[in-house]
Amino acid sequence: MRFALLSTALALGLSGPALAEDPEPASPPPAQEATADENLTLGEVTASNVNVRAGNSMNHRIVCVASKGDQVLIAGESGDFFKILAPKGSACWVGTQFVERKGDEGTITGHNVNLRPTPDTSHPVIGQLQEGDTVRIVSQDSLGTWFRIEPPRAVFAFISKKFVAVKGDYAKIKSEEARKESEKIAAEETAKAHLTAWAEAEALIKAQAEADPAERDYTESIAAFEAIAETTADPKTAERAKEKAEYLKGLQELAGLIKSLDETSKIEKEERDRRIAELEQRWQAEQAKKAVKAEKKYIVQGWVEDVGSIWGRPGTHKVVEAGVVLYYLKSDTLDLRRYWHNRVRIIKGTIKDAPEGWEDGPKVIEVEELEVLE
Repeated sequence: MRFALLSTALALGLSGPALAEDPEPASPPPAQEATADENLTLGEVTASNVNVRAGNSMNHRIVCVASKGDQVLIAGESGDFFKILAPKGSACWVGTQFVERKGDEGTITGHNVNLRPTPDTSHPVIGQLQEGDTVRIVSQDSLGTWFRIEPPRAVFAFISKKFVAVKGDYAKIKSEEARKESEKIAAEETAKAHLTAWAEAEALIKAQAEADPAERDYTESIAAFEAIAETTADPKTAERAKEKAEYLKGLQELAGLIKSLDETSKIEKEERDRRIAELEQRWQAEQAKKAVKAEKKYIVQGWVEDVGSIWGRPGTHKVVEAGVVLYYLKSDTLDLRRYWHNRVRIIKGTIKDAPEGWEDGPKVIEVEELEVLE
């Protein structure tokens, strides 16, 4: 099971004020106020099939099972356990009489409405909701008296410390990730702007090609390529732009020389045209050679599709070609949702065997670098 960090809450059952006579939990219920990100610590589960419980002892009910690599948000410590924001997949139940339902959404209509780990008032209260709170309804019990909901953020669970590696202050980690994502987006936007500028400069060259050789003026194109060379962060793009500008300067000098001649014999004109054609052919040949040399090797290419919310899924996405799933995909560095329904080429990544239960299917690529194909 994989946990979503930002909408976590513990799976718990619920009753309202009319059930105040129900038995109280063995340990005090968790605090009901929302936990600010700056008070949380990021942790990572280091073992498989780790039980997450409703309280800080082995006697408390298991509310979900964590997998190796799952991330948890630590709100505090209690003995040998970390107190964490309850994972999204934890079972959380609330009495239907206290919920006004509209589709998959619900609004709490009572005060201090109890949350429980099962649809049973005999189990201890782990959290509460107040009138006006909204919930997302997942399912309903067979008797129609309880709703299973996504656990609220202010509900907590407990996990053994020995199975969790502390990564650091969550707010700082989140801030750093946001900074890197912002820089990445800015770099992508800059690269896109350079592609547009390159296309516009090429269009200027094409327009001049229709003029008489003696009247061709590449001043604007030269300036455009020089601007790209000065502003791009990609050394290869800068080098290509400089070479293009130098090539156009040669054509500009040639056009000026032709224009300065009062009379040109037929032989001289043929020689002039030959030199122009030779320059153009040389440039095209050089660019073609560089394009072949610069072509990236890749692992696989195909269409990126979502795997869906499948239990124990080997990856968040899959790469498909001609209706066949070639690999499952996952990534710690890329947001694969940005490439959904795009045809891509996986440039860099690690191929791993499918996890237990998926051995008969495709292998898994931990993607580090990809590019979108036109």
